[in-house]
Amino acid sequence: MVPPRATGREQALNDRLATTPIRMADFSLAVYHYDMELASSLHHLLADFAFWGPPRAQDPGYRFAHPLPPFEGLTVSRWGWEPRTWKGGISGTTVDYVLNQAYTLLALRRLPEPPIVHVQFLSFLQKKWWDLRWLQVVKRRARALIYTVHNLMPHDREHDPVLRSKYEQVYRLADHLVVHNEHQHQQLVEQFAIAPNKISVLPLGPYFSQFPLPERSQARQTLGVRDEPVLLHFGSMRPYKGTESLLQAFAAWRQQQRQGTLLLAGPASPARQAELRALIADLHVQEHVVCRFDFIPAAEVPRYFAAADVIVLPYLHIDQSGVLPTALAWGLPAIVSDVGGFREFVGSNDFGYLCEAGSVASLTAVLARVLEDLPAARTKAARAQAYVQANHNWDAIAQQTAGLYRQFV
Repeated sequence: MVPPRATGREQALNDRLATTPIRMADFSLAVYHYDMELASSLHHLLADFAFWGPPRAQDPGYRFAHPLPPFEGLTVSRWGWEPRTWKGGISGTTVDYVLNQAYTLLALRRLPEPPIVHVQFLSFLQKKWWDLRWLQVVKRRARALIYTVHNLMPHDREHDPVLRSKYEQVYRLADHLVVHNEHQHQQLVEQFAIAPNKISVLPLGPYFSQFPLPERSQARQTLGVRDEPVLLHFGSMRPYKGTESLLQAFAAWRQQQRQGTLLLAGPASPARQAELRALIADLHVQEHVVCRFDFIPAAEVPRYFAAADVIVLPYLHIDQSGVLPTALAWGLPAIVSDVGGFREFVGSNDFGYLCEAGSVASLTAVLARVLEDLPAARTKAARAQAYVQANHNWDAIAQQTAGLYRQFV
């Protein structure tokens, strides 16, 4: 089918976008996989696109569908300054952050025309004042300032009034905001009084999509997992993830003489590890819970999803999570809590199963429903997989993002 020819106005906008500098910024690479997935697809699509941030790979083995964009930034490691922390508690990451913010202000002056600046994350907003000052300067010099709201507020600090005031200033300072679902859109309007037409909903895509899944038997053997139904809980083990509820529900399932292994995969602090291991011991499920409380390199991630029958994300609260589209794109049935973007995507589309957040009884009942009829769960998962692959792939998201940029040329 031949695509429709662009109108005169549309062609003029496309031509203008082709000559407009686009710069994406994340000085701590806090959402590295998101940054680079979207940036590589935008670099493939746009004529003058570059990334503002330290030129280092947070996950060196990660694969992208397209080459990464040029980095316009600096890192202290270029000068052989490798120590993590210097006297006074100043880290190399902090130096990189400030250095790159200063560097980009100089880069703004050298560009032939004002760019569209798309900021992905402001890590120091929680501690320092200079993120706001940097934004104010960029706002004056840029054609447009766009900010992606990955989470309305940092996890576990939603009720901090000082921090809320800072984020409100960011949301008002930006010319446009990007969110990943209608839940976030509604919350910005209701909680921060942001005009609805100042917000665009652009979906969150799956990660690790360029990695093939190994055979299930091979993955289970490598991870030391029994050949029985496997539940995967993937990602950092922070308290808001509902890991305790999952452990209790899994123990209740096992008490019914049912088979199953729970795989906990993701980094946790030593204190958090101790808490979870103590609960596992108290519940007497040590023989049936496999813990991998470390950072998992990109090349090893697929084997965890290949080994699993179901992904379980019983978060207590959430705006969005990249683990969900990643699991769905790989065809895993999903059990998620009835909150935020989870409710909207999984519940509204019947792409998986919802449980009540924080309710062990609800989660236990849903576990039983899914594990007792895995074929039905896989049917839902296949429908979700097709939808995510068609509509949430990064090239499609880049096209939508470029459409947003076109509004400002």
